[in-house]
Amino acid sequence: MGYHPYVITGIVRGTVHREAGPIVPVILRQGNQVEETTAFEAHGYAIVDTGADLTGIDEDLAIRLKLAPAGTMRLTRPGPVADFTAGCFDGEIAFPATRFAPITGRLVGYQDLDTRFDTIRIVAIIGRDVLAGCQLVIHGGRREVQLQRLT
Repeated sequence: MGYHPYVITGIVRGTVHREAGPIVPVILRQGNQVEETTAFEAHGYAIVDTGADLTGIDEDLAIRLKLAPAGTMRLTRPGPVADFTAGCFDGEIAFPATRFAPITGRLVGYQDLDTRFDTIRIVAIIGRDVLAGCQLVIHGGRREVQLQRLT
């Protein structure tokens, strides 16, 4: 078994919120592939969710930001309500003041994700589809989160 040297291409730092868990600051906006760009964007936080398969944003917020619809997807979640259909949107999750590359393309539209905890606004989830290419470091005692993109 050989050693594979990974290169860290970006780091985003966040915090471990007492209710929301590990979160990082994000900006939601239309992706670069959209010809007609607007000034619509939303600032908030994304939950770093190792239990979520797919990265996504709040569905109502995606509509308000005029993100282009990109079909639907059948999803399963734990609990009494198993399967559901989610809308998908073409958009971008960017990370302010970092060199961490934005997440662009098809994002799942999760219902009722836009939530507030004190002054923290949750607008997105970063799932395992993105986390698979990252190293996640959580310093529990200091309540710090680091997400490092690896190549």
